[in-house]
Amino acid sequence: MKKGDIIHCTIKTQGSPLINGGYVRETGENIVALEIDLKSKYCEISCSFGGSDGTCGVWIEANERSLNLNKEVKRGAPTIIEFTDFSGWEVFAGNIGRYTLSVCLIRK
Repeated sequence: MKKGDIIHCTIKTQGSPLINGGYVRETGENIVALEIDLKSKYCEISCSFGGSDGTCGVWIEANERSLNLNKEVKRGAPTIIEFTDFSGWEVFAGNIGRYTLSVCLIRK
C-alpha cells in the first residue's frame, strides 16, 4: 500500500461511535500510519488488539462529550474496528482527535 490508498476497515462490532472510512497517511518499510475519518465526534480509544490469527485493530468508545452517535445501541457500546488490509501487523500507537482516529501499525 502507498500513501493516500483507501484501506478496508472491517467493523467487527458496531457500537455507538460511527466511522466514515480510512486511508494510508504515511508508509515505511515496516511501519504504516493510518487515518480513520470518524462520523462521531469526541470519542476515545479504549484498547487495541492483535490476534493470534494475524488480525489487528482498535476499540473506540463514546464518552460524556461524544456527539453524532449511533442511536440504535447504548451510548457505552464500543465499536470494534479491524484493519483487514494489515494481517500480521500490530498496533504500535493510536490517538484520536475531534473527528480523526490516527493509528500507527508495525510489522515485526
